Amino acid sequence: MADSSDCDTSAAGEEHEGKAVRGTHWIMIAFILVAAALRLLLLEDQSLWYDEGFTILLAKMPCAQAIAFTAQDVHPPLYYIILHLWLRVCGDAALSARMFSALFGIATVPLIYIVGKRTLGKGVGLIAALLATLSPFYIYYSREARMYTLLTFLSLLSSYIMLRITDERCSTETRASLWVVYLVSALMASYVHYFAFLILLVHAAYYAVWWLARGRQLHCGRHAITIAVLWALAYSPWFPV
Repeated sequence: MADSSDCDTSAAGEEHEGKAVRGTHWIMIAFILVAAALRLLLLEDQSLWYDEGFTILLAKMPCAQAIAFTAQDVHPPLYYIILHLWLRVCGDAALSARMFSALFGIATVPLIYIVGKRTLGKGVGLIAALLATLSPFYIYYSREARMYTLLTFLSLLSSYIMLRITDERCSTETRASLWVVYLVSALMASYVHYFAFLILLVHAAYYAVWWLARGRQLHCGRHAITIAVLWALAYSPWFPV
């Protein structure tokens, strides 16, 4: 009888958990749809302003010329290179350039939920996703042809990967693969905007605290140093700039 009662309780708990998961999925779908509407509707309603026009001008240049030009500018070149490729596929109209930003603005909503859930729980993740969906500030930058939504997306992605790397349940093989993904996302963020350096400093401090708390394991420190050296080598062509 006791075994039967335990099974019923377990089944009821699993059913409740399944409903909660499905409910969260529907909430996130609603957030994403609202985010898409707020970012995509009347995307061409406002005329281009100076920075957007400058962005499209650079994106239309050949990649080598754009890199040389941005070397004299205040931003790194990767956003303009990616946008150049995007415009070749989707057309060079203002709508296409703004659409690129809007898509990353929309993609940030589920990503910020994942990061929030992993750090402080599902409730915090949902609140973070709701704020990202409705934030007038983020909606504004998601509707202009600039690099800020791409920077936000890459910063969140690298942060999520760092959280995965420092998860005690992460196997050695998985951690090695995650380091590669982290290197790519962190390097891309650095080549999109210099503000990414602030995020990377936070990551370094977070990892250092985790490493010290874990007993200063040699292989964990060696992995981090290797990634830092590889990042520095990959970014070194831009250091003189």
